[in-house]
Amino acid sequence: MRLIDADALKAEIIRRRKAAKTLTGVDMVMLTDAQPTVEAEPVVRWISVKDRLPEKSGDVLVCSRGYCLPVTYSQRWKAFNASDYDDGTKHAINSVTHWMPLPEPPEEDEAVEKEPGYEEAVEMAQYCEHYEPTYNPEDGSM
Repeated sequence: MRLIDADALKAEIIRRRKAAKTLTGVDMVMLTDAQPTVEAEPVVRWISVKDRLPEKSGDVLVCSRGYCLPVTYSQRWKAFNASDYDDGTKHAINSVTHWMPLPEPPEEDEAVEKEPGYEEAVEMAQYCEHYEPTYNPEDGSM
């Protein structure tokens, strides 16, 4: 998708019509009602692990063997680890070809009540941000 700068387009149309002496009142109304420029959000693209790895530990999306999944990257071990949702054990994902940072979460509506246990979950998430898995990908030990 290509975004157009409406302000620049209006200015160019006015400049050309003035030069050709064909600018009318209808043109001015149409140009005045044009939508303002839309600020585009940066496009996040897949990054090859051959080009670079994440700069710090944290959650990322990866592609591995045709699947895309959220995992945790360990800067210390230079490894991608997935958690088993049943028992929480970590598994190294050795066949990662590409990764990308997770998008920012949506803004929360202040009027919405927090679910019970929300504050505890936030504290646990903050604790887990600093967690470094002890898995050693070189020898497979924990």
